[in-house]
Amino acid sequence: MSGTWVLNREPATAGLLVHIMVDDAAATVENIISKGGKIVQGLRMQPPEITAIFSNPSGNVLGIYQEPS
Repeated sequence: MSGTWVLNREPATAGLLVHIMVDDAAATVENIISKGGKIVQGLRMQPPEITAIFSNPSGNVLGIYQEPS
């Protein structure tokens, strides 16, 4: 997959929720907060994944997920 972040665009309002695979969901949540993002739904175990949903500083809502090790 490829793409780029575009700044100063209105937040997306479609029903699609993109999740980004991460190595460490807990560390990623802390990083999101430190960069100005907001946690919409905290860490949840949804076997077999760990997930969280956040909004970036522009208001776009995205998810993260970690596969079990």
